[in-house]
Amino acid sequence: GFQISNATGAANSAATMVTPLELTRTGVGIFCGSPNYALQVNGNVGVLGTIIASGTITASTAVTACSDVRYKKDIVPLSHSLENILRVEGVNYFWKINEFPDKRFTSDKQIGFIAQELEKIYPEVVHTDKEGFKTVDYSRLTPILVEALKEQQKEIEVLKLETNAKFLEKTQEIDFLKKELDILKSSIITDVTAKIQK
Repeated sequence: GFQISNATGAANSAATMVTPLELTRTGVGIFCGSPNYALQVNGNVGVLGTIIASGTITASTAVTACSDVRYKKDIVPLSHSLENILRVEGVNYFWKINEFPDKRFTSDKQIGFIAQELEKIYPEVVHTDKEGFKTVDYSRLTPILVEALKEQQKEIEVLKLETNAKFLEKTQEIDFLKKELDILKSSIITDVTAKIQK
């Protein structure tokens, strides 16, 4: 294959040094020797722009997004998350493989959202490319779902308190009626006993 040596141009021992760039029939290797993929990089990769993938992106550790508070300003807590989530419709669908062959869609059954519908509720999670096609950043739904869950839990706690209060009220009513019944029984027994003794 084609190789580019290090910047000094010094002779490298194959046993101790991997060439920075190697072109083979299988692909391009950057600091990795013989590549197993069309492009294989051993090291960090910086991209300023968009990565477009027609396939699966697999990470052995994590795919992360900037979230440090030092990057952010005008921070406002989410509100009405549960109400909004209840308006979102999850769907099953199949890709239009024949209409978009360059996307290399699979024929597998999919699960997700319709970007245009989601955009009406949460425009922050929908991106539109230069041709007008829309994509969804599913990872951004996580904080929305967390807040919706918290809102739902608050509603459950309120219902528990209301239910407990009603249960206590009914228990007190039952106890009162039991006492009244005991008094009535005692009164009847006293009356019957008095009549028998006469």
